[in-house]
Amino acid sequence: MEIRMVSSGNGQFHNDMLYLIHREGYIEECYFSFTLSPIFKEDGTVGGVFNAVQETTQRVLAARRLKTLSELGNRTPGAKTMESACHLVSSTLRDCNKDITFSLIYAIKNYEKEPKINGKKAYLVATTFDTDLEVVKSEDEIEELVFVKGKSTRELPDFLLDTFETVDLQCDKDNSFNKVFNNQDASLKSILDLTAAKPSAWPIEQVVSSNSQLIVTLEDNSRAILLPVHTSFAGKTLLTAIVICGLNQNRALDREYLDFLHVCIKLDAVLLAFR
Repeated sequence: MEIRMVSSGNGQFHNDMLYLIHREGYIEECYFSFTLSPIFKEDGTVGGVFNAVQETTQRVLAARRLKTLSELGNRTPGAKTMESACHLVSSTLRDCNKDITFSLIYAIKNYEKEPKINGKKAYLVATTFDTDLEVVKSEDEIEELVFVKGKSTRELPDFLLDTFETVDLQCDKDNSFNKVFNNQDASLKSILDLTAAKPSAWPIEQVVSSNSQLIVTLEDNSRAILLPVHTSFAGKTLLTAIVICGLNQNRALDREYLDFLHVCIKLDAVLLAFR
């Protein structure tokens, strides 16, 4: 850029340029707007360049996340079944995948927040990897999305943890999880990092039993977070679903990132509330 400017003598402006910069201990996705202005010598030739820079990372992230929330709000209303609602959420997140790189949605039907969870199951309803979904019209002519075995496909990448169609919510059998969970301070149990435990499968049961958000490391060293979705109905708070979100590895999971994820989950909760 500087060479072209020196040869032409014209200044340049670049808006929200992406740079991957190693700072804060990891390679961070950063954005900058800057100008390149020539500094002329007495003979009229370019003798230098003045570079004025403003970092715009937070503005770019805020706009991008607001667009994702807007898309969730605009594209998901109208579904009358839980399956169709989950597929609408997943398809929206597939198209807006910078901050949530992938998603898996497990539905927990009729599960109430009680100490005893024996006999309950979580069902994998939708993922961002689902394709060739069937469109079925309901009696009132509303189009619903349905995953049809034999016609629809769900090709999960190898870097994911073991993903089961159905998960029995029995007592925890993962001793490594128990060790990590019991050693954590009570004030930190709202969000748990299971990197040390290295579970082989998604710790769905642990999310239910601890009512916590869990962070896990995947085979490619990327990370994902498991988020419980609660809905309210008839004066009761129900655990309706668990959403697994892939995290952007070039962004820290800071307060702003968590707040964005929580708003996404609240939108999902509203969508799933009466289905």
